[in-house]
Amino acid sequence: MKPSTTLALGLALAAPLPAARALAQPCASEQAEAGVPIRAPLGPSDFGLLPEACGASEVTLGGRLGLLIAKDDYYGLVQAGGALRGRLLLPGGSWLSASLPGFDYRYAANATVTVGRADLSASTLGWHLPLAPLPWFQIAPYVRVLLPTETVLQHATRYGFEHGISVVANLSPYFELLGGYAVPLLLTTSGAATLPLLMPTVSVDRGVRPWDWFDLVAGVSLRVVPGDAEPLEGFDPRVGLRFYPWQGMLADLSGTFPLFGRDRTLAGVGLTLGYAIDRP
Repeated sequence: MKPSTTLALGLALAAPLPAARALAQPCASEQAEAGVPIRAPLGPSDFGLLPEACGASEVTLGGRLGLLIAKDDYYGLVQAGGALRGRLLLPGGSWLSASLPGFDYRYAANATVTVGRADLSASTLGWHLPLAPLPWFQIAPYVRVLLPTETVLQHATRYGFEHGISVVANLSPYFELLGGYAVPLLLTTSGAATLPLLMPTVSVDRGVRPWDWFDLVAGVSLRVVPGDAEPLEGFDPRVGLRFYPWQGMLADLSGTFPLFGRDRTLAGVGLTLGYAIDRP
């Protein structure tokens, strides 16, 4: 990422906060959604991606595109896919989230061989509980499991368990602060052997809402692998553009660009189209 882009994201996050008298309810919005961190996945399905801090019943169709180029190893990978995701409000204010198995295509190339393959993606199921300790601030602890529906692994099976907390603070009618942490654990089993991968992630995003039909969100994410010789997996500046063309409808174009760490992905881009059926 260019230094100027990184500087712009930093200035957006560091902008002065509005006065306390402008604070509002954390999930109050005239738009189709609120409390949504940047949607730019790098892992399987939405696993490891910080979920929403505000509840809703909604259905979305998400597409993703990832690009990796390792010049020193003469290797490149393009990944594209899409899947349906939904959320369902439950009595009492909590909600369920689910990502269904979808399309997953990978095209890999090195100095001598190129391979393209289409597969079924992983799926997830989560439960989220909203807590509002302050009138303008809400947290949403959650648990989520990764279900082994993906077919890209020929001789192994991958499971996962994740817990974390999403946070939203409605700083004014025009500014929203988002963040939280996720602790995803991937377990890849092949025969009698199981390979665990624990990757705690911390994210913070700043949303600007100049009009009812548009949001601009910028932020950073930090991923680490505890106990590894190179523990920094990625320091990821990211940005999102959100459009709300009609009541309940949403369109989200987001991107993440790993800047430091051992993750050699150049960019991960997500496109989400959806409809919010109900909000608390």
